[in-house]
Amino acid sequence: GKGGTTVGAQRRDTPEARHRVLVVDDNELARATTCRLLERSCLQCEVRTAENGAQAYTMAPDFRPHLIILDLQMPGLDGADLCLLLRRSGRLGHGKILIITGDPSDPRLAKAIEAGASDWLPKPIQRRPFLRKVEQLLGIARDAEKSKRMCTKNGRNLASHG
Repeated sequence: GKGGTTVGAQRRDTPEARHRVLVVDDNELARATTCRLLERSCLQCEVRTAENGAQAYTMAPDFRPHLIILDLQMPGLDGADLCLLLRRSGRLGHGKILIITGDPSDPRLAKAIEAGASDWLPKPIQRRPFLRKVEQLLGIARDAEKSKRMCTKNGRNLASHG
C-alpha cells in the first residue's frame, strides 16, 4: 500500500518515551516543525504524525496518544470534526487535544473546544508557550528545568532516574 511512507522517518521508539503524541496537520512543514520542537524538548515523547483527520482517526486506537496536537483548518475532516468523532467514539480515552489555529476567530475553534478539545494555541507556534502548554496537558511537573539541563548535557542521564 502507499501508507507508511511518512512513518519511516518517525521511527524513534526510544525506550524511555513516556508520552505518546500525535501531530495532525495537512501542512508538511508545520508537521515537521512541531515534531522537531517536541523531539528537542526532552519531554520523552514518542511522536507520530498524520496528514489528515481521517488518518489520525484510524491511528488513534492503536497508538493511544496521550496528546493530539491538531491543526484546526484542514481539508476534509477538519480539527473540530475530528475532535467530535474522537470524543464520541471513545477512541482517544483520556487523551488530550491541543488545537493549533492560524485564525482564532474561526467559528470552528469554539466548536472544537465544545467537542472536547483541551486547549488551543495560535499559529505560528512559539516554542516556549507551546512547550509549556504541552507539559501542562501531559501533566509533566515544572521541575522539568532540571531534567532539561541534564538532557542537553547528556541524553542518557535521564534513563538512570527510572
